[in-house]
Amino acid sequence: MCAPGFLPSNCLQGAIIYRNWSLTGVRKVLLNLADLIQIDSSGVSSIVKTYCSLRGQDCELRLLRPNGHVLEVFRALHLLQMIPSFEDEKLAVDSFEPISSFAKH
Repeated sequence: MCAPGFLPSNCLQGAIIYRNWSLTGVRKVLLNLADLIQIDSSGVSSIVKTYCSLRGQDCELRLLRPNGHVLEVFRALHLLQMIPSFEDEKLAVDSFEPISSFAKH
């Protein structure tokens, strides 16, 4: 079971890891971390694997409102240089590539 505010890898894996995104039609994923207060190394690993999996399928991942300890961990690991992060949901949604650009790939 996943405790509120804590992200071990088993919680994230069940939600978004190892999915064949191209079959679902999902191209854009916004991961809201506003209520997350802790993350362990396996949780970070799951986010990175998800990011890589999505990129490999011409999909995109954005992080929304990482804060506190979670933000400190992401900064220490330089994850925010790799995965775009936003405080404002509208800005995060607007940052995604338009759907029509995927048709060109």
